[in-house]
Amino acid sequence: MEQDVFNHLLDIENSASTLVFDAQKEADKRISVAKAEADKAFKSEYEKIIADFENNFLQKKQTIKDEQENEYKKYDEKLDSLTQSQDKFVEFLNQHFFRTNLNG
Repeated sequence: MEQDVFNHLLDIENSASTLVFDAQKEADKRISVAKAEADKAFKSEYEKIIADFENNFLQKKQTIKDEQENEYKKYDEKLDSLTQSQDKFVEFLNQHFFRTNLNG
């Protein structure tokens, strides 16, 4: 009779061990699925944020490029509007580099 009780207890322990092992396998499976879903959601949000940063960067880059081109255009227009006086330039050169007396 003691042998039967002991065997019965061993069977219960074996059943409990199997139950715990199966529960651990199921928990591992669920954790793996949850991790895969979380990784997928993270990647999706990450890519969305990166796309937003990229779009903002490209917009700001274009704005800066447009402003730069506008400044160059204004500068070119200013240069074009200046009148050139060859006589004054020659006079400037003579006064500063050749030290000639223009008064005679």
